[in-house]
Amino acid sequence: MSGSDVRQLQKVLTELNFPTRVDGKFGKGTKRSVNRYERWKEDRLNGVVHKPQARRMKQLMRAGVRYRKHVFPVRGPHDYGSAGSRFGAPREARAHQGQDMSAAEGTRLVAVHEGRVTTRQYEDGGAGHYLVIRGKDGSDSVYMHMMRRPIVAVGEKVMAGQLIGRVGSTGASSGPHLHFELWTPHWYDGGAAYDPLPKLKKWDRRT
Repeated sequence: MSGSDVRQLQKVLTELNFPTRVDGKFGKGTKRSVNRYERWKEDRLNGVVHKPQARRMKQLMRAGVRYRKHVFPVRGPHDYGSAGSRFGAPREARAHQGQDMSAAEGTRLVAVHEGRVTTRQYEDGGAGHYLVIRGKDGSDSVYMHMMRRPIVAVGEKVMAGQLIGRVGSTGASSGPHLHFELWTPHWYDGGAAYDPLPKLKKWDRRT
């Protein structure tokens, strides 16, 4: 791509909230914006824009879709459950440290914010397959009981809305659901969990 095609690409990227200089040159800044877009919406990450991908980008722009800094993690029908699903609900060892959201097994799960994967593990008697993502501000989001090992690796950068796995019932779980936590500043590293429900409902309304 060069000249007018690159200029059009740069305009579309900027409209999608991946700002880059509109100068008709496919430089480092434009490639960085393309990579951020690909983490958000594409299955591959190569920084190369082919015609089908360019068409998809234009379709998103025309439909009014924009990249958001925060999104709801469950991409499908879901339920917040009863009082026992809430943050602070009593448990055998300690109070519940997150919010449970039931959904059909296999429902897509996405990262709620941009960041880097710090933990991807399996805990048989507890969290099952789980993932921790550290945001740019140092806060952590935690996703538990996933169907299988998350598809993103430790150290990998992720975007808000990027697919990370699917709803499951692994570990100590009575049915398919996402156990979701928010921590500040870090997960068990000098940080503390706080009630994620207000933010979840806010993201849910606008996703």
